[in-house]
Amino acid sequence: MRTCLLVFILSHFLFVAVSQDMELGLVIGGATYEGELSPTEIGDYLKTYRPAVGIFSRYHFTPSLAARGDIRFATIYGDDNISNRTRGFNFRTRLFEASLLGEWTPFRLKLGSGVYLAPYGHVGGGGLYFIPQGERNNEYFNLAPLGTEGQGLPGYPEPYSQLTFVGIGGGGVKIEIDETFTVGLEGGLRYVNSDYLDDVGSTPVSYRDVLDGNGSLAASFSFPNFDLDADNPDATYIRGGEANDFTFMAVFTFSMRISSGKHFNKGGRRSQLGCPTNF
Repeated sequence: MRTCLLVFILSHFLFVAVSQDMELGLVIGGATYEGELSPTEIGDYLKTYRPAVGIFSRYHFTPSLAARGDIRFATIYGDDNISNRTRGFNFRTRLFEASLLGEWTPFRLKLGSGVYLAPYGHVGGGGLYFIPQGERNNEYFNLAPLGTEGQGLPGYPEPYSQLTFVGIGGGGVKIEIDETFTVGLEGGLRYVNSDYLDDVGSTPVSYRDVLDGNGSLAASFSFPNFDLDADNPDATYIRGGEANDFTFMAVFTFSMRISSGKHFNKGGRRSQLGCPTNF
């Protein structure tokens, strides 16, 4: 599966190399998620935002239609303490995403000489590799290998894959300057084909099975507030729900057209654009 993601990334750069009417750009912003540890109050989502950065290329077929290749790196975060839950779960997850998107710009508004405001939407999908981690005493541990829901033990599921599909939909608004530079703001909702971005799923599990089979560290993350003196270690509990997780990214975008050949201008005609002379 990791090989597939590598091939996807290399294909993206090949796409960049052969494109004639294109832009290269950067994104910087933040990411959050919706899952078992997401906040219960809308205002608390701001406490969970973590950095998101990336690069992208945009190839223009027409003034309205374009294709994009994105590579992004982000972190998502959740903690039961934010919503005053008593379970004691916390996590952070590193995300590595490579995607292909179709982009539609329905119209442009002229703001001044050579400056246009352009709303747009995008949809697509790609591959996502994620590394969930949990914190104990200011130290983070990778959760997937631990088997916090008994993964790998007799009678329990196999370990979940950390490489999965992500479907993306979103949009934004950009300002195009002299057909060379573009700055924008966009948001994108991402459906993840996994319920384990936070390492919390819906498998019925007993504390004793995890403790005896996968060790004390796995058990402590499986049921952080378990009390050996008061709780029944053979009792079965379910840590979360069955729905898959979502992520959301809100980012600023910065791009520059790098094509040396022809491209579509705002009126739909083709015009020549050489290398920028600003530098």
